[in-house]
Amino acid sequence: MTRYSRRQVLHAGGAGCVLGLLTACTLQSDGPVTSLSLNIAKIQAYAQAGYNFSQMLLSIPVVAQQLGEAGCAFVKTVGLNINTALDALIATAGGALTVSYNNASVKTAFQSILSDIQMLVSQAANILNTQGKSDSISQKIQMALTAAQTIVSLMLAMIRSSVVAKAVRPAMNEHEALHYFGVDCPA
Repeated sequence: MTRYSRRQVLHAGGAGCVLGLLTACTLQSDGPVTSLSLNIAKIQAYAQAGYNFSQMLLSIPVVAQQLGEAGCAFVKTVGLNINTALDALIATAGGALTVSYNNASVKTAFQSILSDIQMLVSQAANILNTQGKSDSISQKIQMALTAAQTIVSLMLAMIRSSVVAKAVRPAMNEHEALHYFGVDCPA
């Protein structure tokens, strides 16, 4: 039986993410105009993972205590904003499987989802750096943070050129990150 190091597994996972990105978006050129089409199912999965991340943070008593009442309200609002932006994006798509990123409404909704998940990542990183948590809680937060950072990397790679997307090496692959937040990885 062949044994693989953690580094080899993570490296292979990064390659898997790049392959997954090929189905998440497509570039179409018509002369000097390039149009980027985004896969709605992927965006839905990423947004659901972001929302689940917000709920997971609120479900850990130590985290909720460290956030305080205002911090909990902020995390809850960010989670709801993710769903609102996703609903707007789906409405703009009108049942289509893909949507053009060149559409102003799509771009606004996508950027809102992305920035909201980035805010949650920032909150989780701040919590991770505070004292007063057990090792198991710290590990849970670290895994969630890694999964959320992977989602952010995947979303950024969707809207960047393929050259930049190939340079993305998230710590988890897409399937692992979505699975951590209880979301099925779309085909």
